[in-house]
Amino acid sequence: PEYVLRCQSSVTSCTFNRFDHNLVIAGSYSGQIVVWDLRTKAHPINKTPLMADSHTHPVYCVSIIGSQHANNIVSASNDGKVCVHPPCCASLMV
Repeated sequence: PEYVLRCQSSVTSCTFNRFDHNLVIAGSYSGQIVVWDLRTKAHPINKTPLMADSHTHPVYCVSIIGSQHANNIVSASNDGKVCVHPPCCASLMV
């Protein structure tokens, strides 16, 4: 493989950011949203914290909505939550 992206928890869903093809966004079994930049290789550049307001079960769907200049990450889990995160989850990441 050209890239191997690693995550602390199993990846359950994944998508490329259609507005920045270097960014890969994934949902994980732990409920976190993880973002990798392919230019920085294997380690995530950002991830959501584990907290009650976020997903508490595996994330089975992640998608980018909006336009190139105004977009969000939408994630869905079987915990009954659909979460909308700012681009790259910047305000939610640790």
